[in-house]
Order: sequence, then structure tokens, then C-alpha cells
Amino acid sequence: VLERVKAQTAKNMGQSDPKFEISLFSEMMRKIKRREERGNRVERFNFEVLFKGEEGIDRGGLLREAITTISEELQSYFLPLLVPTANNKNAFGINREKWTINPSSKSPACIAAYEFLGKLMALTIKSNQIIQLELPSLFWKKMLDIPVKKEDLMQIDAFCLNSLESIISLPEECFADFDTCFSATLSDGSTVDLIPNGRNIKVPYSRRQEYAEMVIQARLDEGDMQIAAIKKGFSKLIPQDAYSLFSCDEVEEDICGMHNIDIKALRDMTRYDGYDSDSNLSLIHISEPTRPLYISYAVFCLKKKKI
Repeated sequence: VLERVKAQTAKNMGQSDPKFEISLFSEMMRKIKRREERGNRVERFNFEVLFKGEEGIDRGGLLREAITTISEELQSYFLPLLVPTANNKNAFGINREKWTINPSSKSPACIAAYEFLGKLMALTIKSNQIIQLELPSLFWKKMLDIPVKKEDLMQIDAFCLNSLESIISLPEECFADFDTCFSATLSDGSTVDLIPNGRNIKVPYSRRQEYAEMVIQARLDEGDMQIAAIKKGFSKLIPQDAYSLFSCDEVEEDICGMHNIDIKALRDMTRYDGYDSDSNLSLIHISEPTRPLYISYAVFCLKKKKI
């Protein structure tokens, strides 16, 4: 039994859950941990979900609602695990809908929560569910131990990369106008020193290339500790080498579902009741993205086109 109303009320009132006490995510984390402490190994969602004070019998729908609510909590300021990418916050560059790891969330409670997030990802796969998370390719590369490159920074902070390229190309007489120090701003807005006391040491013109490389490396190293915890939780249910031959897109699709709907495939698989494929119909709504191979049906709405 999960207290969804309590969690949603707190979220809607603008509260946050930094100690993992009131969110649906934290409640599910505690309940699964208790099951495991009693010796009941949880390898898939083989239990019913009920919402306290709400009617409903779980035949899969309530579980999907719970996972959807958790994904919404994660991609908000309600929980401290993810933050919007700079591209998201600044409405600049590509992938403006993405969220990324909060580099400042390093407390033991947060690391435990990241580990549970990894377990939750594995549970959705083993239970033929999806958790709709908008994470950049940089995240999925790290999940698969694929080396990340400078170009991957464009996925989360195009403005930073463009600014660094501008600094490198500046003539010396213009560089003096910039108050640039040996520090970098991370995705959550926090500042890290690139050298000891770096935020108080100005970058000389002769070291501007070195400075740019240090910033890029610091940005690419963001969230390594947290992603290691996610991988640890994930591997408790699914061995990491099980995905060694998969691409980042394939792993993301397996966990988060498809971002793009194949309209032709949908049309070919559609059964019409009272209409036929030649009727003037247009698609106005589809229920949710789904994984290929596991889908048995999709709920969608059609309306007749005006002629």
C-alpha cells in the first residue's frame, strides 16, 4: 500500500523530499528494502500495488501509475537525485527536455537512493514495465562503460562548450576583458575548483587551452559516483555484461520505452471496429510509449477528419 495522495500533495505544494521521507519513490524504496530484509528477494514486481484511500484493484494499471508517478518525482525538484541539464534550463542547444545526475547529491542517503534507482530500472525490465526518464546519452554511455568525449558535453551544456571554444579563439588583447578563473560550474550550479583554490586564480592567456580541457573533463566526470551506485543497484538483478552487446539507444529503450512511435507499424497492427483503414481518421492520442516485443496492445483514440 502506497500513500500517493500524501506524496502528490507535498509535491504540488512545492515541498521537497531531501531526506527521502514522503515521496512515492522513497516509500517504495523502504517497502522493497523491508521485503529483502525479511529474506524475500525481490527480482520483479511480483506484488500488488494499492494506493491508500483510493479505490482500485491492481491488474498492472496501478503499478504503471506508481512507476509513472515516481518518474515524475525524479524529474522535478521534489527529489534531489536529478536536475535539468543546462540545455533544459537555458532553452539552448539540443535535448532541451533532458535531466541529468545531480553532482552535489553525495550523502549516504542519496547514494542509497541512487542504488535503488538502479534496482528500479532493472525491476522494470524484468517485469515488462518502463520508467519514463529523460536522461542524456552521456548517462547511458557511462552505464555501459563507454568512454565519453568532448562532443557528449553538447548533449547537456552546449553553451558551455561554445563559450570554451570562443575563449580559445580570443586574441590576447580581448582575453583580458574576461574574468576567467580555474573553476567550473556544474549542472546543479555548484562550483568546483580545477586546481587548488582555483576559483580565486585567474587563467593566464597562455593556459586558456589547458583551462578549457580541464573544464570539459570536470563536466564529463560529473555524476560518476552516483552512476556507480545506480550500476551497483542494477547489477544486483541484471548482470552488467548482459547488456555488453547492446547500444546506448537499445538500453535506454529497454528501460524507458520508445521515444518515437512507428506510425506505419501502428497502422498495420490496428484492428478497426466500425471503420476500416480507408476511413478518414486521424490519430489524436496514444496512451503511453511501449517497448517492442513486450507490447500486446496500445490504447489510442481516433477521430474522423472533417471533409
